[in-house]
Amino acid sequence: MSKKEVDAHIAKMPEPGRSAVKKIRKVLQAALPGATEEIYYGIPSFLIDGIGVAGFDVYKDHSSYFPMSGAEFPELKVALKKYKRTRGSIHFDSKEGLPAPLVKKLVKARIKDINSRFPTKTGLSKSFYDNGYLQSEGKFKNHKLHGAWKWYRKDGTLMRTGTFKDGAQSGVWRTYDRNEKLVKETKF
Repeated sequence: MSKKEVDAHIAKMPEPGRSAVKKIRKVLQAALPGATEEIYYGIPSFLIDGIGVAGFDVYKDHSSYFPMSGAEFPELKVALKKYKRTRGSIHFDSKEGLPAPLVKKLVKARIKDINSRFPTKTGLSKSFYDNGYLQSEGKFKNHKLHGAWKWYRKDGTLMRTGTFKDGAQSGVWRTYDRNEKLVKETKF
């Protein structure tokens, strides 16, 4: 699914909900420059590395923001107090919309939630910056860094690659400039 399909989905939404979610979309685009926009589980959504961060849709009696997590985000309990919530959505009045600062806080909380889910049982590890760009990726074995790893800058450009063997640096490590041009190689 593509951004064009998101545009088409939003175009079919009734007012005033359409205007409200267009504002949310602009906030999400600014907060998550590295995200893709897709129709995900039937709703317009923002994903980072294939992981849902936020979604929204308009319904007959309300509009909804989907934080893509069953997590409660206790740090936002007070900010969310005035909204009806379900396990997976935050309902808001289509005429009032959802305040941009709250949307930004929800994004940061969701990325924190995503980061807490790594490493996986298979050892896969990823870490994301609060703007949605990938910070690092690799694997763990027996609680130690193991295998190929990559690190990225906050703008999404590749910064460094290297390999670990049971937690120790090994092989050739490469460092790249902001244009992803190789600037240094170190052998371990």
